[in-house]
Amino acid sequence: MLLAACALMSGCAAPAPEIQIKAVTPPDSLLQDCTHAPRPSGRTVADLAQWTINERGQLDLCTADKAALRAWKAGVQ
Repeated sequence: MLLAACALMSGCAAPAPEIQIKAVTPPDSLLQDCTHAPRPSGRTVADLAQWTINERGQLDLCTADKAALRAWKAGVQ
């Protein structure tokens, strides 16, 4: 009841809330270097073609990580 009466009075002020600033950073997994697909063990053109496909997949994963970082940055600003 006293609090309600205090709120109605113009000279009564509530204490100011404490403001804390916390730095937000991306997860460590997004800050890691991009990895390459393992080198082919065989020496045929088919092995090289499969390695190229695998390397492209790794690049796509890395690009997705960087896109997530850009989305995070856009949301923070």
